[in-house]
Amino acid sequence: MSMQAKSVDYELHLTTNRLNNEQLPDFEKLCHKLGGKAVLIELPIGVHTQQLMLTLTLKSESWQYVREFMAQLASQCREHGFPIVRQKAEIPASEAATFQAAYPHEKQGYFEWHGKV
Repeated sequence: MSMQAKSVDYELHLTTNRLNNEQLPDFEKLCHKLGGKAVLIELPIGVHTQQLMLTLTLKSESWQYVREFMAQLASQCREHGFPIVRQKAEIPASEAATFQAAYPHEKQGYFEWHGKV
């Protein structure tokens, strides 16, 4: 894999299993200790209506470094009793072409937007 030409802001999301209310404060403390914040997404329908995740932003020139960093975060979460069931890295849409040129063998991603309607 090649290096990106410049640093990119990656937004990392590591989703854990559904937790009971007593576990939430400990997860929130761990997220802050790891440099991020706890985010809870609640959906009205679907298989996974509650999605609790560690979210943080990381600036890096290397996708490989970002992947290794996410693996370390997942390991630390597991060690504290919070298994990670999904890892996701997002980049700004304006960086997509640069990323794809630097990492042509990576699966093409998708674009998403969140808003309340």
